[in-house]
Amino acid sequence: MVREPSTALRPSHDDNELTQAFRALRPTVAYGARSFPSVAQYRRAVAELEETDRWDRPRVLVAAQRDWHARGQNGCVFARLTALAAGGLRWDYVVADFEAGVSTTEVVGDLVRDSATADGVEVLSLLVPALTTADEVAKFIRELVESSAFWLERDEAIDDLMVAHLRYPVPAASTDVQAWVMGFGPFEWMPNTRRSPYFELVIRVQEKRSWLFHRLNQDRDIAHLADVPLNMPQHHWEHRWQSTRRRTRMILQKEPDSYSAAKCTLAIPLAELHGPDRT
Repeated sequence: MVREPSTALRPSHDDNELTQAFRALRPTVAYGARSFPSVAQYRRAVAELEETDRWDRPRVLVAAQRDWHARGQNGCVFARLTALAAGGLRWDYVVADFEAGVSTTEVVGDLVRDSATADGVEVLSLLVPALTTADEVAKFIRELVESSAFWLERDEAIDDLMVAHLRYPVPAASTDVQAWVMGFGPFEWMPNTRRSPYFELVIRVQEKRSWLFHRLNQDRDIAHLADVPLNMPQHHWEHRWQSTRRRTRMILQKEPDSYSAAKCTLAIPLAELHGPDRT
């Protein structure tokens, strides 16, 4: 199994067999009427596929994470359709597969910059599988901000949480547009809609199109995952908007709040932190 410290890749039809391997995972975790495979199931499946030595490790990791999105546990039907590559939409990945504690954020930042400007990319994810604790995540975010175009619009302790609103300038935008970066990861302290197999930062790398479904955020100075240009009739937009609201509430098992909303990248309980971010 090839292990590259940092890799940029575009999922393709050549990954179909790999995609099917994750699609075969049996849902075991229920949120209301919806069930999904657990984080542990995904991680075991990745380990088993690595042993076959048939695919490069980054592709295995990406296939696992995309399956999680494609099943819809993040609650957003628009993101689910994007993960399924509806209409050929491109959701590319930068995989930073380094050992925990090893700083490579400058190289990662360069890869994100180059991948974000690639022709046809609508969404870009930064996948960092080594991050498995709150302290590692906080340290990585700080180093990323210091060494790349990522920046923190909000970074403060509130309600016993370290709240981070990470942003990224949309490279091809005609004006100053900042992407709301969404964080996902295998942490019990994350909302159910963010609890994915591996740590991931998701960036919308295009500005809003001229037409935008009226219920979506209309602020042209920001960009986020729900802005993807899906091609479907008006009544489908309304249906999928309402479905997103119902699904999100059901998976969260409560009403959405400011910490589960797209505007918030991460809200880490201070009790999970033991370094300088603890206070």
